[in-house]
Amino acid sequence: MGLSFANNAFRSAAAASTPNQNDRPSATVWLNIGMTVPLVQPDGTTVDTFVSLPVGLPLDTQEPMTAKGNNANWHQMVQAKNWLLSELQKAAIQMEPGSEEIVTGLEIQIKRVGGAAAEPVADANPFLAAMKARSLSVVK
Repeated sequence: MGLSFANNAFRSAAAASTPNQNDRPSATVWLNIGMTVPLVQPDGTTVDTFVSLPVGLPLDTQEPMTAKGNNANWHQMVQAKNWLLSELQKAAIQMEPGSEEIVTGLEIQIKRVGGAAAEPVADANPFLAAMKARSLSVVK
């Protein structure tokens, strides 16, 4: 018999572990992604204007990550992510309400996830080759 996720216990546990968007604190500091463009004013002067994507990332409500597992590289990556978050949050605390600053040195990464993984070629699978090289027997 397989697992049934229709069971109320499973649904209750999943619901309890997923935070409700209304339970989150309201952000006051946002990280906006966009471009600064020159905008010509009616008097002929040019004003640099920041044009952002429609949705920013809340910065002051983000929490540091917790690294789990035994992978040292992953722990170092999490440490670096937490440092970046802390530095941005420290800079934001220094700002006056209503002020804006352009942050230099950040990069934007576009990442598309998902899609079907390519089926591995059985002859090139080292795990499968090692398992096929052994004989199996059933102990009764």
